[in-house]
Amino acid sequence: MKYLCLVYSEEKKLEGWDDGECQDYCESLQARILAAAPTANDLGCGWRAQTALGAPVPRQGKKALTIRTKVLHSLCFYFAVGITASAACPTGARASSSETVLWNFKGGFGVQSGLTAGKKGVFYGTTFGGGVHKGGTVFELTPPAPSRKAWTKRVLWDFSGPVYSRYLDAELVSDKNGILYGATSSISGHPTVFKLMPPKPGKKAWSLRTLWKSRGGGAPIGPVGRLIADQYGALYGTTMGSAGTVFKLAPPRPGKKAWTKTVLWTFPDGVYSQNGLIMDDNGVLYGVTENDGMGLGTVFSLAPPVPGQETWTHTVLWVLGQPDGFDTQAPLLADKDGALYTTTGMGGILGWGAVFKLTPPGPGQTDWTHAVLWSFGGSFDGGLPRGGLIADQHGALYGVTMYGGTHDNAGTAFKLTPPGPGETAWTKTVLWSFGAPYGDGCPGVPVGCPQGASDGVAPLGLIADVDGTLYGTTQHGGRYGGGTAFKLELGIGMDQ
Repeated sequence: MKYLCLVYSEEKKLEGWDDGECQDYCESLQARILAAAPTANDLGCGWRAQTALGAPVPRQGKKALTIRTKVLHSLCFYFAVGITASAACPTGARASSSETVLWNFKGGFGVQSGLTAGKKGVFYGTTFGGGVHKGGTVFELTPPAPSRKAWTKRVLWDFSGPVYSRYLDAELVSDKNGILYGATSSISGHPTVFKLMPPKPGKKAWSLRTLWKSRGGGAPIGPVGRLIADQYGALYGTTMGSAGTVFKLAPPRPGKKAWTKTVLWTFPDGVYSQNGLIMDDNGVLYGVTENDGMGLGTVFSLAPPVPGQETWTHTVLWVLGQPDGFDTQAPLLADKDGALYTTTGMGGILGWGAVFKLTPPGPGQTDWTHAVLWSFGGSFDGGLPRGGLIADQHGALYGVTMYGGTHDNAGTAFKLTPPGPGETAWTKTVLWSFGAPYGDGCPGVPVGCPQGASDGVAPLGLIADVDGTLYGTTQHGGRYGGGTAFKLELGIGMDQ
């Protein structure tokens, strides 16, 4: 296991600085790094000054909200890192994160989604294609047995059919009994929702049951995004197509076998939600749509019918655009106060996506309040965030970008720390830069080292265990080019 010694790291945004001040400060940071560790490599510093004006969006009917914006004058974005690789960190340096590859997936149609945690440290996931029948797989990753080092991968289910007629591209959902729920999307076949049940006593094989199957070929394309479950075992998800939908799949009634599918909401033509939903304690659903004619997508809520009614209530909470960006590739995250967090994959002040927060209206208010917590700048800072955010108990956020970092733009894992007393800006730390080159030339691999990345390229999301260790997958790279499953231990500590 290799450790990176983080000699210095600083990333902030300051308003009111001009080009010269940005450059001067960046140069002073480089000097500070070299003074702390003259032998540091992977030395980097970047800056950018930009003036941006976000235009208010007018109300669109009674339920649309007015976006609050402000003029950002000469926003100075700077970052500086000094990293040296060694077996043990030198005196005075601070230990950074260490990464371990748990599994190297084979090339072809590999991993397209993150991991789902099971019991006893086991993880579950899906592959987009591959398997005996070439239609994708559900797999299990089991930690090493005592005195062992290697993780074990087992295929729990092989799906049949051409990869483009049935594929898996979202995380699974696990219930208290260890049953896994998921969905197969489709372009030309029949989308399904399924459950995968653990072996019965004395048996070894898992069993699959299809809970719902589309009757029409390829319409709609979905479900898409991760399913969620309520306390009664009902599943909720979204579909794409000419007009996307939000649906509910209810378990069989007593004496019945069939699950019941109900469309809760149909979006206008060309509008859809593909990143999964979340649900609050009152059964209200929240999600994000793609471009819907109002802007570059929306954040919405869908409230259950009031007593005596049957129709769910759809409300637009926010219209995406500058300065938060567009092309959301992540579900929402809610904190204990009901605030919502997510990322946009493109746009934002610096063009590489952003992390933003929506705060519910206070007493006597009707509008949600919007704040951009970070705008990605590409390069060392990362860009194109993907997958959902996770949070620790102190409000710090963790996520990944598919681009940027110190190794050929193979992506990063990052942490966003809330402002301290008397501060207003969030602080971002790059926990890991993916794409580290192989040192052994990949013996046994006929084509050499695929994409030159030992730990993977383009991370897809993170989950955390009770100790604060992060786990995830990458879409490409690894020893065989099909991506990796990885573990990220935070030497600087993940607050719990």
